[in-house]
Amino acid sequence: MPDAYLEGEEIKAEIRRLRPEWLRAHPDLGWNRRIRSDWKKANGGFWSRARLTPDAEHEYIGALDGDTIERARANARRQRQGISDKDRPTLGKPLNTVVGRPAEPDAGWAGEAVEAWRLHAWSFMTSSLGEEGSAHHDWLSGEVDLRFALFRAASWTRFWFYDVDAPHLPRMWLRWSMEFMQSFHKVTDGTPVDAQIASYATEVDLIVSADTRFVAMCKRCRQEAPFNIADATSVGGGEAGVKELFDLVRGR
Repeated sequence: MPDAYLEGEEIKAEIRRLRPEWLRAHPDLGWNRRIRSDWKKANGGFWSRARLTPDAEHEYIGALDGDTIERARANARRQRQGISDKDRPTLGKPLNTVVGRPAEPDAGWAGEAVEAWRLHAWSFMTSSLGEEGSAHHDWLSGEVDLRFALFRAASWTRFWFYDVDAPHLPRMWLRWSMEFMQSFHKVTDGTPVDAQIASYATEVDLIVSADTRFVAMCKRCRQEAPFNIADATSVGGGEAGVKELFDLVRGR
């Protein structure tokens, strides 16, 4: 399943635990079931189309998403440009100790520094859920009254700044940690995708990549995350890397 669906499932679980009043009394799951079925189908769904007609599916996704990936790349470049030499010592701090403050006062915020992953999750989800048609909006809106949740600004802020737990939202923590570490390095076209790939580290045993920087960041997350995630290892690129991968799998 896509990362937005998996993140949405974790967020819904926290809403049920902490803000049940945000849930719809009468869920509207028609659209949710339709898109979930397309991802889950053994035949005729997304994965079949990706395997049998990859070029056509690529064009369809490109038309559907518009400039989403380009906007993500532009955002990654802005984050990198915002990092100065005085910020670099922050990269050496344990990830679970990095804190920050919102740019402006916000209802529900007590004024002190909060964990940086919380700020990122709050900002990211406020933006994503406020955009009808976004992946997170599609997966959550059938069960969660998003207008009601976002309208209650103070409660929404407290939910993210103080109430949710990182072990209950591991993908939100991983998304922030990868983007945080990436902001100190050169931005490439694959930078925004790395955070999405890392979100699957909560449900696999091993991540294998020829991208040594990505592997190093995954290993650091494994060491410092407040929950268990997969280990990571490097292989070479090209055909040699494919052979290494299969040797590795056989060895396990």
